[in-house]
Amino acid sequence: MEKSLPKPSKGSLTAIAAGVLVVLAGFVMYNYFSKTGGEITNQAEKTENLEQEKLTKPEDITKGISLEEKEAVLGQSQEKTEWKANDYKSGDIKGGTYTVVKGDTLWEIAQAKYGDPYMWTKIRDANTGSIGQLANGNPLITPGQILVLPD
Repeated sequence: MEKSLPKPSKGSLTAIAAGVLVVLAGFVMYNYFSKTGGEITNQAEKTENLEQEKLTKPEDITKGISLEEKEAVLGQSQEKTEWKANDYKSGDIKGGTYTVVKGDTLWEIAQAKYGDPYMWTKIRDANTGSIGQLANGNPLITPGQILVLPD
């Protein structure tokens, strides 16, 4: 007498089919995202390399143009400039306004006007609409700018 195996039920066949479909779907998705991920990484690398070239080779984009045009394209002067303090003394600046010159800082202007460099915040507060701010939070004044110097 031969023993026969029990017939699989509909529910067990459905479970097996669902398991096979899940494994197959996982395989397809893995392959799809592996290929896409590589392309994104390669594209990101290409973009980074192009940006690096722009940063390291500005002369390529400014070849054959005047110094003024280069400054406009690059947003900076081609001359090497070094900041030098103006070394004002207390009382060097008088009056209610002051025109900023190259090398000025609010610290030095406050020293020259009030005799106390820590009063630079008084000048900053009186000129909030015209004094810029650097990325590090420090105030930014530019030559030719007219500052109000309160008493």
